[in-house]
Amino acid sequence: MALQTDFYNAVDAIRVALKSAIDDPNFDESQLSEVWRHYLGMKAIYKSLPSAKIEFHQSSLKYEDIIQCGDLGPVAAGPVDFNQGQDVITFS
Repeated sequence: MALQTDFYNAVDAIRVALKSAIDDPNFDESQLSEVWRHYLGMKAIYKSLPSAKIEFHQSSLKYEDIIQCGDLGPVAAGPVDFNQGQDVITFS
């Protein structure tokens, strides 16, 4: 994973440098084409790297477990009173 991150950061750094070079009227055009070439090369290398394997695990939580909040009971579906006023969510 570090390899992908390092190459992503390198591509981003070259992109920032390229934009700065484009905006600088005194930057040598032959060097500008060289920065562009390096940007495209690093981007191509980054895209060719194997992606990190992402694993998903099914949760054992049930819906009932999620909406219960201690002694307060279900709190996600209606007004909630915390003895300091009411918090009401409305949709229109």
